[in-house]
Amino acid sequence: MKIKNRKDHDCLTMCVAKYFGLNDKRVPFFVKYDDYGRYLRSFYKRRGLRIDWEHFDKKLLRNKRKLYIVVGLSPRGKRIHHAVLYKGTKPFYDPNESQEFLRKPLFIWMITKIRKKK
Repeated sequence: MKIKNRKDHDCLTMCVAKYFGLNDKRVPFFVKYDDYGRYLRSFYKRRGLRIDWEHFDKKLLRNKRKLYIVVGLSPRGKRIHHAVLYKGTKPFYDPNESQEFLRKPLFIWMITKIRKKK
């Protein structure tokens, strides 16, 4: 399902912009693509980072200073997914003005530096 309406569906874009300290207009609207994960990975790779998703487990959020993109069920609808940033295990940034974060976290986009081969 392609989502064309950036205004109402760009929480992932907003989280990525916040992560990099960029204006959201400089970040692609990833979810307009069926395979948005490929575009998201490419965006991070160009910045020397790798991003992969894992099923949500709070144990994965062990670095208290690190930002993680957490995706889950939105409190604003039964089948609506929403992306927010966590700093360690704590909710840190919700692009929605309601600041309700997530009803139920489902997975984490884990971000790591790409190690250069020797």
